[in-house]
Amino acid sequence: MRETIVQVLQLGLRDIDAEGDLDRNDWRTFRVDRIRPHTPSGSRFTPRPVPADTDLAAREERAVGEAVWRFRARVIVHAPASYVRQRLPIQVDIETLGDDHCAFEPGSDNPQQLALYLGMLDADFEIVDSPELAAALRTLIERYQRALPDPATPSPR
Repeated sequence: MRETIVQVLQLGLRDIDAEGDLDRNDWRTFRVDRIRPHTPSGSRFTPRPVPADTDLAAREERAVGEAVWRFRARVIVHAPASYVRQRLPIQVDIETLGDDHCAFEPGSDNPQQLALYLGMLDADFEIVDSPELAAALRTLIERYQRALPDPATPSPR
């Protein structure tokens, strides 16, 4: 595998290395925190130019939203796609399902984190195909309910 480093991008909390793959004549994405340094032992690379019509930052932001997460789920949100797009911290593909519904496939490093992010959309949503996310939401619901005061117990003044 032969790559040439083109640009390091910061997307959200992650640094992403965009590289040109010389063997596939395509672009590849690597998380910088997972790259192990090694001493070069061969010839140096010749940087290749980025095509003028390529917006590397936008391309990599989409790729990051799709590729780097360990956990993904499909979710239907009961809100317009434009509303959901404004609430998300990164660019992801959102499928419009009508005037007041949309679907997307968010990702996270774990289901609990994804459950918290979905709660911050401030819109009702349905989990389509993720028992791990459903379990994480149940755990959060129970934890939040325990945090609320018992309505039958008078509060101290």
